[in-house]
Amino acid sequence: VNNGGQAIKFPGGNKGANYSVLQMPDALAKVYPDASEMTMSVWVRFPQAVSANNAIFAQGDCPGVKAEGNNQIWSRFQKNNQLRCTAETAGMSSNSATSASNKVAFDNGEWHHICIVYSLNNSKRDLSIYANGVEIVNSNGKDEKPTASLPYFIGCNLRFTSGAWAPENMFTGFMDDYVLYKKGFSASEVKSLYELYK
Repeated sequence: VNNGGQAIKFPGGNKGANYSVLQMPDALAKVYPDASEMTMSVWVRFPQAVSANNAIFAQGDCPGVKAEGNNQIWSRFQKNNQLRCTAETAGMSSNSATSASNKVAFDNGEWHHICIVYSLNNSKRDLSIYANGVEIVNSNGKDEKPTASLPYFIGCNLRFTSGAWAPENMFTGFMDDYVLYKKGFSASEVKSLYELYK
């Protein structure tokens, strides 16, 4: 962020209108297979108040893809500066974490570092959300949700409706240094990652 790089501007938009999202290629599955642990790291900046859902990513079988249900993990900003992440597997209760309202002022016009960690803990899963190197919410010790690795979209959440992808909650703002790691970072590793790029 502070090294002169160029960020991506997402203009937002709505279904049925113009919008911009990114889709990861199918080759991702070769290095990041289904049920992988993960750490997603990204810097974000909002030029306006967060008054609607702004998705960071959607990964896996979204609603409508399979008759038996979805196997996905997704994250989005919500009104009142909340940040949410949910992992879901067909036939099981979801593992979801949502930060408290206005715990972090994401819409203050400054860059913020976000990390989402979905890691194995024996036979359970831990889900943690970090902002600027500090954990702001977690949902730990939940049943394993072996989410699918594809499709993987950045800048939207996703449904599959009437035989076609239906992006929703399009991101409105800037993203930079988006990295997906195939491991669950510890709190100290997340802090080091934040310190490295701030």
